[in-house]
Amino acid sequence: MNRRRYTEAQSVQKPAAELLAGLGWRSVVAYNEEDFGPHSLLGRDSKAEWVLKRHVRAALVRLNPGVPAVAIEQAMDALLALDVAKTLVQTNEDKYKLLREGIPVQVRWPDGRESSEKLTVIDFDRPDDPARNEFICVQELWLEGGPAPVRPDLLGFVNGLPLLFVEFKRQDKDLKVAFDDNYSRYVYDLPGLFAFNAMVVLSDGFDARFGTITSPWEHFYRWKRLNEGDVDPAPRDDAEPVHALLPILLRGMCLPATLLDLVESFTLFDRSEGEPLKIM
Repeated sequence: MNRRRYTEAQSVQKPAAELLAGLGWRSVVAYNEEDFGPHSLLGRDSKAEWVLKRHVRAALVRLNPGVPAVAIEQAMDALLALDVAKTLVQTNEDKYKLLREGIPVQVRWPDGRESSEKLTVIDFDRPDDPARNEFICVQELWLEGGPAPVRPDLLGFVNGLPLLFVEFKRQDKDLKVAFDDNYSRYVYDLPGLFAFNAMVVLSDGFDARFGTITSPWEHFYRWKRLNEGDVDPAPRDDAEPVHALLPILLRGMCLPATLLDLVESFTLFDRSEGEPLKIM
């Protein structure tokens, strides 16, 4: 493999977005294309919005037919509220429970009845049904809320919620730089962006590693096979891969049904050492 082919971030980012589009994601480039307002490209009112509220609200209406609009707005408020007294991982665990178990609301029905309900925002039973769940990968989305505007390379939204964060580096950079200088800065400056995060991916287009919001660098791992019998392209963790791992990781983890399976069935919060650790 000619590693010079992977020297520019755009040569990694664009093919990755195209690959995700082939897996069932809608691909959007927001850099100089995004406008604002309810009927804009992504429905955001400003760069300070880190979820796609229009898409979240649409999912709540779609997945909870007949629920009055007042209850939908209650669910929106509960889902998007941030408690500044909680750590990021505590917030992430709270949001995870809402995704898995539903958002509790008090519903007053048109006939006057009242009941306690839990509203669904992601359909885990039919994960790859486009009529139920919407997957959007957004390149170069401007975000504000920290010391300066930032522009993550790629964000993956499921029903408007940012579950996937991807940072790319050029091939002439050590991949750990993506963790130390880029991803870590985003977490520090804009923690709200990671309130719903399920997975962080770091890649130079050749090597690729995934982790969660509590993973130290040494616990970012490679996804190295699509089938059990495939040859291991990097038998040692510190070995140079013999071919590009990013396509393998994206195909292995980011197919819509697979990603939601990983979220629902292969994610846990471990408290054995005190502060919860998120493990996938």
